Amino acid sequence: MNQFVNLHTQTYYSLADSMITPKSLFERIKELNQPAIGVCEHGTMFSAWDCYKEYKKTNIKLLIGCEFNFIDDLELANSKQRLRHIILYAKNHEGYKNLLQLHRRANDFNLISGKKVYPRIDWNLLEQYSKNLVCLTSDANGILGQLINTRRIDEARNQAKRLKNIFENDLAFEIQPHAMKKQSTNYTDCIDQT
Repeated sequence: MNQFVNLHTQTYYSLADSMITPKSLFERIKELNQPAIGVCEHGTMFSAWDCYKEYKKTNIKLLIGCEFNFIDDLELANSKQRLRHIILYAKNHEGYKNLLQLHRRANDFNLISGKKVYPRIDWNLLEQYSKNLVCLTSDANGILGQLINTRRIDEARNQAKRLKNIFENDLAFEIQPHAMKKQSTNYTDCIDQT
């Protein structure tokens, strides 16, 4: 049996990132004979119910998560802090409740820019609701990726240590070897995944 499990997957609930429906996603995972799938929409958990129904039909294990927008300190929310991503998955029922709390709190502290809404969390919320969650550092736009892309290696190292202190053995560093480059925006730094 193929033991590969994708832990950074979005459905059409993350409009700018995917067009696949939960039904089609689970059908494809079954075709590939993969035992599980991790679904982490951007800033939302709206696909959880549809994915849960597909899990019940296909018996493909579902890992429920969310790719949160992260800033260092929500108290300084009006400062020029760049949004970074962090992926969190529930390990069990208690972890799912913490994920829901983070999701609710992120929406309490959202940033509205143009026609987009960016729900956000920070270190304080992460520390408060981290129990029974698994943390992935996300992609080049992630909590560590942006720091590395802008050559702030010491800061990335310190934040990696801080994540390790919070999540202990439930921390994974995401690596994506793509030759993708994006320019910086008002809310994110440049991305260079090379």
